[in-house]
Amino acid sequence: MAKKLMLYCERAGISQRSMHKIRKTYISTLIDNRININEIRKLVGHEDERTTFGNYCYNRFSDKQTENAIEAALCGNEPKKEQTNVICFEPGKVIKGNQKVCSL
Repeated sequence: MAKKLMLYCERAGISQRSMHKIRKTYISTLIDNRININEIRKLVGHEDERTTFGNYCYNRFSDKQTENAIEAALCGNEPKKEQTNVICFEPGKVIKGNQKVCSL
């Protein structure tokens, strides 16, 4: 599995990621998108949400994005979002830059 993962990262033109790093990104993405922590906990098989928050949640945003989000929260507004291209993954297709990947 790790060898396939390295191959996919290489094809996508990104640095290699471990399954653990992908799991952390998955969980952090769900948290960032306001999915209920109890639902996330069940999805990933944690008994306690403290495990989910304490070990798998990290800030995926730049300092500027974080600053904007904090300012927006204190002002009661939605944070400004950077433009992101969403593309669907096709085997062998190179994915670079500020793009998100969705599955078909």
